[in-house]
Amino acid sequence: MFVSGQIAINPASGNIDVNDIEGQTHQVMKNLKAALAGANATFTDVSKTTVLLSDMSFFTQFNAVYASYF
Repeated sequence: MFVSGQIAINPASGNIDVNDIEGQTHQVMKNLKAALAGANATFTDVSKTTVLLSDMSFFTQFNAVYASYF
């Protein structure tokens, strides 16, 4: 399974409902979790990720949330 180009869209509203990096990271990870579940997979099945941040000053906050999923 290859998943590409994920952003923080809430599937219920179709919008980006959060403005902070922590909330956006959680939303992306929830979206990825749902995509993985659709393939009967979990985060433990992920072999590689690539993350692009618009500003590296967000890295610490992003990484704290991201690490909680793996």
